[in-house]
Amino acid sequence: MGATERKAIAPHGFVARLPQRMLAHPRGGALAVIGHVERAWSCSFKWAGIGRQLQTFQSTLKRLMEGHPVGSALEPFNSRYAELSSDLSSELEEIKYGKTPNEYELAGMWTANNDARSYSIIGDPAVRLNFRPKSAELASS
Repeated sequence: MGATERKAIAPHGFVARLPQRMLAHPRGGALAVIGHVERAWSCSFKWAGIGRQLQTFQSTLKRLMEGHPVGSALEPFNSRYAELSSDLSSELEEIKYGKTPNEYELAGMWTANNDARSYSIIGDPAVRLNFRPKSAELASS
């Protein structure tokens, strides 16, 4: 295999069994599943030298609990990907014009960028959680 050829990580595209079963459950299964596509690295929630990076996940869960549709609730993931892509693009531009690259940092930026872009919705992005906080239940009684 030449240096310009990509090695396949799977013989064909597939959806894991868990989301398949969740979406196909005969007694009211899930209408949408949020999943990670392709290889997954820990960059999404842990950054070397900085530690845990949970804000994107926390913001998404908060938006889901506030009643946003799944597609809208994932906006923090889109923003994170845009931020990382912009940082990587700027770094590559600097390298193009003579900056000596720190290969370890560049590999980390590339990995984080690819990890961030790989979250996907399988199912209906307009679905909302049927979630009511305890305070709302008490107020309606």
